[in-house]
Amino acid sequence: MRPAVELGLVQSDDRVRDLADKDAIRELLYLYCAASDRMDTALVESVFSADAQLHYGYFDGGPKDLSAFSSRFLARFAATHHSLTNVIVRLEGQSARSLSYITALHTGGTRKDGSRYDMLGCGRYIDLLHKRDGVWRIAERTVVFDGNLELPGSFEWPEKFLAFRGRRDRSDPSYRVVSVPDALD
Repeated sequence: MRPAVELGLVQSDDRVRDLADKDAIRELLYLYCAASDRMDTALVESVFSADAQLHYGYFDGGPKDLSAFSSRFLARFAATHHSLTNVIVRLEGQSARSLSYITALHTGGTRKDGSRYDMLGCGRYIDLLHKRDGVWRIAERTVVFDGNLELPGSFEWPEKFLAFRGRRDRSDPSYRVVSVPDALD
């Protein structure tokens, strides 16, 4: 039997640290999506450094500005579902750069004329992150929009399923897993 070192199974301390950092960054990016969908401003702000610069095309500002803007925008919809894919992280010491593909479904929107609509948007988050005191935070974000689809809203949830719909407060079942203190670990 060949030794583990010869087979490449032994990981260096640097490789293990890099994998742990990449995992922490990905979780931070996913946490932002969960916070957005729950409209949890404290949780949204917790993923960014206090002096973060955010460039969303239709919005430029800091974390508090973003959470205020997002709350107004997302309140127009009954529910949202943000999902990340193709997350690429490049570590640069105590800094990192990441590219994430985002797909965001917004359902149950109401226009000024009272008509309902749903919206599906696709884009990318391009982030600069810093690790301070052992914790990763987003320091700068640029959003690139790749497409948007707007459809007439037609689906009505049957009464028997309303109890299973996601909620935008701390009663949502996701808070059994995620909370602001988790973001700070």
